Amino acid sequence: MKYEEYNYIVPTWAAIYFSYSDISGLNEEEIEDLDKFETKLIKRHGHANMIVANEDPSFKRYNDINNYGGDCVKGIILVEKQKKG
Repeated sequence: MKYEEYNYIVPTWAAIYFSYSDISGLNEEEIEDLDKFETKLIKRHGHANMIVANEDPSFKRYNDINNYGGDCVKGIILVEKQKKG
């Protein structure tokens, strides 16, 4: 199988959720932002899992979840390529 890779800039607070499905340390606004982001991902890619890259966080001026600056890591989604024909 061949896969397409999609990369997203993910704040470190959201990386815990994507890695462990743990929302216990998140506030209501962060949970709402995650819900909106997941809805966009499902529309764009179907149901897929995000893998958080094993890298040191670095400051980014924005992220793909809520557009705020902060410490972020790379989130990766692999989607099976559709066969043409």
